[in-house]
Amino acid sequence: MSRSTIPQRPGRNRGFTLVEVMVALSIFAVIATSLMYTATQSIRNTEILQERTLGRWVAENHLSELRLSDAPAINNYTDDVSNFGRDWVIRWSVADPESETYGAHLRRVTVSVYLADGETPVDELIALIPVTL
Repeated sequence: MSRSTIPQRPGRNRGFTLVEVMVALSIFAVIATSLMYTATQSIRNTEILQERTLGRWVAENHLSELRLSDAPAINNYTDDVSNFGRDWVIRWSVADPESETYGAHLRRVTVSVYLADGETPVDELIALIPVTL
């Protein structure tokens, strides 16, 4: 049995032309760039959410410590802590109950949490703490 073959013209190979290859490569480059940008943004958003979540936990832990201790005096405070393998700066202020509408038995505490090398707060909580008489 013999197989029939299609005769080819001499010097003409079957395949992609240079223009077709260049168009395919440019389409691939645009798609790959878009995917890399999307992946980078997703990773960055995950890092920001993790940082904010840990900052919230640090702020909640600090508020819990303040609730368990005697109410702090009216003032602004700063504290350095290490939690979750990171260094944090906690700044909190206790509001004057006379100037607020909370009464003499409550104090308004605002807790701001920063990374040790950060300038903007990662998270901020406001709470009311009872004053023991």
